[in-house]
Amino acid sequence: MPAVQAVLRRLITEARPGPDTSERIDADRAFVGGPDRMSFVSSFVPQGQHGGLWRYEIGLDAGGEAAGVLVLAQRIVRPAPQSAGGSPPRESRTVLIKDVRGLRLRYFGAAEKDSTPRWHDSWQHPFRLPHLVSVDIDLAQKDQRQWTQLVAGPSLTP
Repeated sequence: MPAVQAVLRRLITEARPGPDTSERIDADRAFVGGPDRMSFVSSFVPQGQHGGLWRYEIGLDAGGEAAGVLVLAQRIVRPAPQSAGGSPPRESRTVLIKDVRGLRLRYFGAAEKDSTPRWHDSWQHPFRLPHLVSVDIDLAQKDQRQWTQLVAGPSLTP
């Protein structure tokens, strides 16, 4: 569990806001969060992978079972300059935790630019990042592992 939490913390910490240089929303760059799934761009790249900006999606894949798996999907948005290692893979999917009964994501921030920040069950602001993201999971009852609620904040939050 500590390794999974460390990766999730780094991904969230290095999340990047969508560019606001135009009125057009770039869905590939926006931070989009729901109560059980979130996707965003991060500059964090796990050890041994190609650098650049990657779009990550974190969610629960139930697969028709009582307990599902916490999955991290990633897709390259902007590769780093070519390195000796060749081209990066375009997409990948990794199972982070098995036997997960539930995932709850929450987002702390201001819904409107001048409003008071509070916790939200979803985050739909394409050009702004939340101040904090809370990740909490419920494991299958037979599971002896412990999950401590993870709260992390993007470092680029104003």
